[in-house]
Amino acid sequence: ELVDSIELGLKSELLGRTLRLNLAVFDTKYKNLAVGAIVPGVGLTTRNAGTERVTGLEGELTWKANSFLTLYTTLSVMDPRWTQLSAQALATCG
Repeated sequence: ELVDSIELGLKSELLGRTLRLNLAVFDTKYKNLAVGAIVPGVGLTTRNAGTERVTGLEGELTWKANSFLTLYTTLSVMDPRWTQLSAQALATCG
């Protein structure tokens, strides 16, 4: 398995450090992605699934409203796509 990945991010503290915003965008490419598969008569084995590309965005927001209340939320959006699916992976599914 070979992974090429790039990520660009921002970390910020605003409004007198009561508001924290962290953002990241990423692009990851997998080549010869190894996945687990259950094969009858063999059990759990690892198979080459092919190549995949995952792009996405992650965000975190923290707001300290006062000394008693802190609100926190996250968001993650990913778009995974098979760019090539191996015959070995298709045979396992079939």
